[in-house]
Amino acid sequence: MAINTKASGEGIALDAAEAIIVADHEQAAVNGAGLLKNIAQMAKTAATITEAGEALGLNPGELDTILKTDPEVADIWNEARTQTVIDIEQAAANANLEAAEQVLG
Repeated sequence: MAINTKASGEGIALDAAEAIIVADHEQAAVNGAGLLKNIAQMAKTAATITEAGEALGLNPGELDTILKTDPEVADIWNEARTQTVIDIEQAAANANLEAAEQVLG
């Protein structure tokens, strides 16, 4: 039995097994996008890579391996970490400026 599905492209007929495979790949892409978003959010915290991996429900050492082998994930992690450091340094600078203004009146 053939199934037409937009997921596999307009007008392409798939059998039931192929349709299941396409659906699995689409779900993996959705899950992967969610994982990337969650990794970026964890990178913005003070969590170590090990702690972030645990919080994300990954196996021990899995996030570290992903960061070492997947340049896209490593970029997302590093950019989020760098932005967090910049935000912290900017907040500290602003606090120092406010304190100096209060002292100097």
